[in-house]
Amino acid sequence: MSATPPLRIGVVLTGGGAKGAYQIGCLRALQDAGLTPVDAISGVSVGAIHGVMLAAGKLDEAEAIWRCLRWRDVATVVTHRLRLLPVWLLAGVVSEFSPFKVWRLSDSVTHPARWRRYVYPLACLATGLGLWAVRHVVPGGGIVQGFAIAFAACASLAFVHEWLRPHFLGSSPISHGPLVTTLEQALTEEDCAHIRSQDVPVYATTSNFRPYTHESVPWGGWAPQYVRLDRLDRASVLDVLVRGSALPGFSSSPGQPVTTIVDGSWTDNVPAAPLLFDRAVDVDLLFVIYLKPRIRHRLRHNSLFGLASFLMHKAVATPTDEVVNLRRWATVRWEAARRSTSSPATTSPRIVLVAPSTRVGNFFTGTIWFSHAQAARLITLGHRDMNEAISTLASGTGRVAASLRTRLTVDPAVGRGQQPRERSHDPGRVVLEVSRRRRTHRGADRIADADAHSDA
Repeated sequence: MSATPPLRIGVVLTGGGAKGAYQIGCLRALQDAGLTPVDAISGVSVGAIHGVMLAAGKLDEAEAIWRCLRWRDVATVVTHRLRLLPVWLLAGVVSEFSPFKVWRLSDSVTHPARWRRYVYPLACLATGLGLWAVRHVVPGGGIVQGFAIAFAACASLAFVHEWLRPHFLGSSPISHGPLVTTLEQALTEEDCAHIRSQDVPVYATTSNFRPYTHESVPWGGWAPQYVRLDRLDRASVLDVLVRGSALPGFSSSPGQPVTTIVDGSWTDNVPAAPLLFDRAVDVDLLFVIYLKPRIRHRLRHNSLFGLASFLMHKAVATPTDEVVNLRRWATVRWEAARRSTSSPATTSPRIVLVAPSTRVGNFFTGTIWFSHAQAARLITLGHRDMNEAISTLASGTGRVAASLRTRLTVDPAVGRGQQPRERSHDPGRVVLEVSRRRRTHRGADRIADADAHSDA
């Protein structure tokens, strides 16, 4: 009898801010079941950070960080930028990220050729002035006058967008400098060297500004980019993780504005594309871990026209398997990110969708709500949900289920603390070490600040 081929497993980690603690529980369940190390990882935003920690074999430290993580460890308010808050709010309303605009302005007025940026607003302005001039000599003058005002308003919004866009992306009153410090403490040169030596593809997703390409139209001038972190040095890995976690307009990088690379979740919050289409990846089983109870793969409606089209499509659409929808979602984004003309590789792994079985909060009570109690609850929930998904999959039929049962039988003792480079799991000890390290770092900062004041 021929031996069962080894089961190759991939993991996709979506974005979701503070709700990312749920993924730690899921990854812990995979490790307890002996299904780690995995063969390919793809993540976005907080999911990309978790992917790096998983590849480095540091789930213990990642869990410890979450159990003592607070808002001040992720972001801080830049007080001197608060004076620009009114300008920032106006810039946000007319930006390509706003749901209140009529169309995606950046597609027309942020072209690299500066003269091209003014063609559309000047055409709108000329049309508006022309309609206003003939409003009294044509039938239906009131309607013509209304159209003239609308065209003039569109031109004005386009000009405002061109002038204020840098303020929205580069002058945010919130800086994620503390996140840089947290990642620098968690990820060492040794960890990055270990990731490079494993020959396991680790992808992070960013949103890159490419308004002059047709593929970027669905996202207002932005296109997804998939970066192989296992080929980069530590400084580059940290830069990709920080920039790929910068919410558009709501977080800025220390020392440099976020104008060309923002949070990858804007263009692809479910980055399964590289694990499905990249020739460097070949997996049999793909776990996709979400941070919302409802699994949906639909185009983002970032304009009023887009919202109307979405509602019309929803009214006539028929229910479809979400796995099929995920493949369509990934295909669109892979085509938008791919620069070469060669056809992509297509694999057909068994896809398992894992989502929270209970509510995990909205943007305010979940995404930006960093608390010890919520992190502990989400870690427990993720561990339970992933265990149920593994049990359901192993009880099924087919080659993947049989290989999974064999792996669970052969390696039943592989669990917490047995993964290479992972120490035996003691949550209390690891949390204490992380807390002590942070207190030491903050104490050093206070001493440096005192020295600076004394020198002044």
